[in-house]
Amino acid sequence: MELTEVGLQKCGDQFLVGYPDLHPGLDCALAWRGTNDLCMDLMLDRENAQKLFNLASEHFLDVYDDFHNVLSAAGQPSCTWMNLPIPNGRMHIPSADFSFLISPDDYIEFGLPGLKEEVKTMTQNIFHVDGKGVTNHIYAILSVPDVQCIQWVQGMADDYPIMQHLDFIRYVQSRNQGIIVDLAKEDLDEYMEKMSPKNNFLWIATESEEEEFAIMKKVEKWSRKTMI
Repeated sequence: MELTEVGLQKCGDQFLVGYPDLHPGLDCALAWRGTNDLCMDLMLDRENAQKLFNLASEHFLDVYDDFHNVLSAAGQPSCTWMNLPIPNGRMHIPSADFSFLISPDDYIEFGLPGLKEEVKTMTQNIFHVDGKGVTNHIYAILSVPDVQCIQWVQGMADDYPIMQHLDFIRYVQSRNQGIIVDLAKEDLDEYMEKMSPKNNFLWIATESEEEEFAIMKKVEKWSRKTMI
């Protein structure tokens, strides 16, 4: 909170100041217990694991509200590390990287109830899907009406290139929910050739403003493409 106050003092009305990256629920419990111990908890002591997950979510909205109130009082839009400002609203980026290590049934039992509580007071929720292991739970995640969008981060090594994940992206599009795709610029032309722009938002790293404008021109043309 002190860093947030300093940010507001330094930035004034010239820059966006967002709230910290908050991780209640599964990932908070993971930080407390560690990967091996938490996985063993789910095998040997599920009752206490549930108590831990509940504790890890109990005060999330209180913490979020504290930051939201300070930032909104300073005239800031609601903004996170994703740099998508929401004026007069509440932006949140839920995630559950630990879900990579558990079954769909366990996610529904231990993760989904917390997600529903986490997003219920927000204006916009973009679920951060980090790697194909988390996609095992996409059906449960998309069942939550308050999750309007998915951010798909494909990962590195064998998870690259993006073209092997097109069916997953198309599935999210078919649900009429947005998807933000973490796309390498060298894959842009092939991606636009094979994919519909419907509900499709691209996150592309660039090295210069000139390169940014060139990409924007390509994407503008693609956005008029007949839906596949």
